[in-house]
Amino acid sequence: MDFTSELILQIESILKEGKSVKPRDLTKIKAITDNPISQLLISLYTKDGELNFAGMVSELQNFVSKSPLDSKLFLIFRIYDTDKDGKISKKDLTTMLKILSNDNIEENKINDIVEKTFKFEVNDSEFIEFQEFCKIIKSRNNNLHLFFRCN
Repeated sequence: MDFTSELILQIESILKEGKSVKPRDLTKIKAITDNPISQLLISLYTKDGELNFAGMVSELQNFVSKSPLDSKLFLIFRIYDTDKDGKISKKDLTTMLKILSNDNIEENKINDIVEKTFKFEVNDSEFIEFQEFCKIIKSRNNNLHLFFRCN
């Protein structure tokens, strides 16, 4: 059984019991806990301990379908915005780099990447706004439309 089939079966079993899907239900699924981004993604759709499962599935469906690049980048931006304040700070970027590197990059190297990003990409601004984020990502990756299957 592949990752997707296993994940679907586990979520279906929760739903068949007539329960709503809670964040703790998803974090019990090994395929989700093995992914370092999962907790951040789940937290995007959790408010007052309740998971907006339909909203999460809808946005993920949009992410994997042929939809505009900016809508896909908006989900990524929201994941990077770890404190959910609508902008990416140095602390947010540091947190994400640690998560993405699985703590395999030395902290001083991560700090250097963060400092250079803010110095050269956003002219020493304290935050990266969504439009700036899009500009940075698009300027560094010419084939995003192919990679993300965008329309």
